[in-house]
Amino acid sequence: MELFTEDDTKSAQDAFEFLAQIGGKEYSQKILVRLADTVFDQTRYERAAEAYRLLITLDPNGPDAPDHQKRVVECQQLLGDDTRAVAEMRKLATDYGSRGPWAAANKDRPKALAHARQIAEEQIRSLAKTLHAAAQASEKQNKVLDKGRYTRAAEAYEFYLTTFPDASDAVELRYFRADILYFKLGRMADAGNEYLAVGKSKPPGQYHKDAILQAMTAFEKLRKPASGKREINDSDRKFAEAADLYATLFPKDKDIVTVIYKNGQFFFDTGDYDEAIKRFGLIVEGHPDDPNAGPAGDRILESLAKGKDFENIEHWARRLKKTKPFAAKSEQERLDRMIVVAVMKSGEKYAAQGKFVEAAGFFMRVPHEYPTDPRAPQALHNAATILEKGRHPQEAVSAYKELADKYPKAPEAPEALFTAAHIEESVASYDRAAFLYEQVVTRFPQSKHAAEALRNAGILRQTLGENENTIQHFADYARRFKDRGDSKELAFQVAVIRERQQDWKSAAQSFEEYARTHPGDGRNIEASTRAGDAYLKAGNDAKAKEALARALAASAGHGRKPGAGASGGDGDSRTWAAHARYLQGELVFRDYDKIKIAGKPKQLARVLDEKAKLLEQAKQIYLDVVATQSPEWATAALLRIGQGYEAFAAAMRRAPVPKDLNASEAQVYRDELEKLTVVIEDKAIDAYKSGYGKALDIGVYNKHTQDIRRALTRLDEGHYPKELEVRAGLRAGEPPLRISKLEEVRRDR
Repeated sequence: MELFTEDDTKSAQDAFEFLAQIGGKEYSQKILVRLADTVFDQTRYERAAEAYRLLITLDPNGPDAPDHQKRVVECQQLLGDDTRAVAEMRKLATDYGSRGPWAAANKDRPKALAHARQIAEEQIRSLAKTLHAAAQASEKQNKVLDKGRYTRAAEAYEFYLTTFPDASDAVELRYFRADILYFKLGRMADAGNEYLAVGKSKPPGQYHKDAILQAMTAFEKLRKPASGKREINDSDRKFAEAADLYATLFPKDKDIVTVIYKNGQFFFDTGDYDEAIKRFGLIVEGHPDDPNAGPAGDRILESLAKGKDFENIEHWARRLKKTKPFAAKSEQERLDRMIVVAVMKSGEKYAAQGKFVEAAGFFMRVPHEYPTDPRAPQALHNAATILEKGRHPQEAVSAYKELADKYPKAPEAPEALFTAAHIEESVASYDRAAFLYEQVVTRFPQSKHAAEALRNAGILRQTLGENENTIQHFADYARRFKDRGDSKELAFQVAVIRERQQDWKSAAQSFEEYARTHPGDGRNIEASTRAGDAYLKAGNDAKAKEALARALAASAGHGRKPGAGASGGDGDSRTWAAHARYLQGELVFRDYDKIKIAGKPKQLARVLDEKAKLLEQAKQIYLDVVATQSPEWATAALLRIGQGYEAFAAAMRRAPVPKDLNASEAQVYRDELEKLTVVIEDKAIDAYKSGYGKALDIGVYNKHTQDIRRALTRLDEGHYPKELEVRAGLRAGEPPLRISKLEEVRRDR
């Protein structure tokens, strides 16, 4: 004991090491605590602080570490070193707070944690008050303001409030700090903030009234005089907040109305109308019998007219409707008009910001809350338009329909119903769209959209397969709007409908009628081709030949001939011309297919020759199709050439042996026929190979190419095994069709 308590040349570390040699570390720590307490009691605070710090170093996470640190703070305080005391105080709060390593190490000791908080809270509070008292005593004794002491006291209060914001005396200490900032340090902004924080704390207590008044005084000192419109600064707003808070907490104060009115007038003069309205509104609603209530109401109305925050205008207009100064009917009506305008302006603002749902919500409120207002139809139209723009189709349709149903005489009604139909069509709700288009025609027959609506209704009914309705709509259109340029389009669609119904004769006649009536039309070739196809399906080959010939003649009239190269002509026209030429080949192919292989050898030779000539004739026509460069029909033609030879071979193989031949002659007959069959079958394989190669060369792999490939597998599986997968259509990145004229079908050796 004497080693450390009497010999100042020996440090606490020396004492600890000496004691450790005698009784070990645990023993030495216990003795060191007694040594520290002894020198503390002897007022030898430097030695005591040294010993307590060593104890903390030896066991930083020990349960007594916060108590040791508290002693360190007391030592510095008793030594009169405020700066060191504050630093050690911060260390006490930081190192032994709830988030520090000491707390983590002692998480299983809730009493120790609570004790550490209590020590820190009491010590920091005590130090802050001590520093404050010392500053006051120094000022009183020396008649000089010691800003350094007051600053340290303010900082200690601030640290306490930051560290323990929920302490029971936090409001009191915050008020003390605000007094230092205001009266001693002249920091008006900081003082005002602290006073205002006291005023906003709950529940209200003994400091609230003075704190709020002091806050208003502090912020008022920072405010610039109002001389016309200027930007409102933070001090202005906080002054207003303090005034509002005062009015809320102390509504019976006799001077409060004057305070509020002056505050509102300041904001009005500086152009912050929303803030001004809030203050004047407090007077109108809270003090309706005060002499200032009338002028405050007038100021609110002026601010509403000048302000740009439309939602706030609506809000206050609704509040004013409930107040005594605006109870008259004329005032109520005037405020209603203001509300409608404000709501629509709010809708426009949100729409400009891309907030379409919110914007539509504002506009929809007008017809729902003020259905008789003359602006209601326009508001509904705006809501629907915004919902449509915001990609809310069903909501937009509902709004458009509501407009047409609720305000049928409004000029926006026909267009609204038409637009609703258009939206339904755009989302593939064809039945609802057709119904709405029909409603436009029925309910608004004189509108500018009636013709288009009727046309669209017919097209949609056609899409839905409702042929009778379609024909009726198109007929009505032709009757009512015969001078419109799209009447011929509908005439074409009538033919298409009949074609879809497989009424081949009527379809062929309608297509022929179209081609005859519109000889210069771009769809003339298509019409004639489809007429020929329909006649072919109806079994009228003669009519089919005539129609197909007209299609090809029309194609030549477009600057190209069947079988011409890639240059010249329209793409669709080329496709339909290729189709027409293909159908001509089909007519020949049908004649070829009708010839049956049978009879005696001499008769057989004549039949085979006739059949071969027809096949060659069909092949030449199909080669013309290939030269048209139409992907679909070129590959179909290549397939057909191979099928012709394959069918020829199959027919020969199935040909019956003449009955009048004996067995030997019958075998010779079959052998000779088989020789010819093999030759023709080879031609079929050659044709398929050539067609398949050509299709791949030009980058076309469609259903016809697949059929060619399957035929090769069927006839020559050794070289063309079954494909593992089947693909249809053009592959991504494949080049467009470019076909050079195919002069012959041959096998490459």
